Amino acid sequence: MLNLVLGVLSGEFAKERERVENRRAFLKLRRQQQIERELNGYMEWISKAEEVILAEDETDGEQRHPFDGALRRATIKKSKTDLLNPEEAEDQLADIASVGESLLFIADRPGGGS
Repeated sequence: MLNLVLGVLSGEFAKERERVENRRAFLKLRRQQQIERELNGYMEWISKAEEVILAEDETDGEQRHPFDGALRRATIKKSKTDLLNPEEAEDQLADIASVGESLLFIADRPGGGS
């Protein structure tokens, strides 16, 4: 009787071990497929970015200056500030102008600037 119980338990353990091994193999395969999908998506993303950059370079016949975008953003921010708080915007512009004037004053002095 004991041998019968041990035989049944042994068979159940063998089935469970096989299920665990199958599950482990399945998860490993699924993870590998996910990594491949991510890699393919990343490579596709890089190639699209390269194509966009190349197309941009081809269509951009004129020389771009590095500060073009910064100046445009500053103008947009200034305009938004002017619309929201015109008094504060004028004060900020006055502050910026005074900094520029003081820098010019320092540069014009003998021994100043350089």
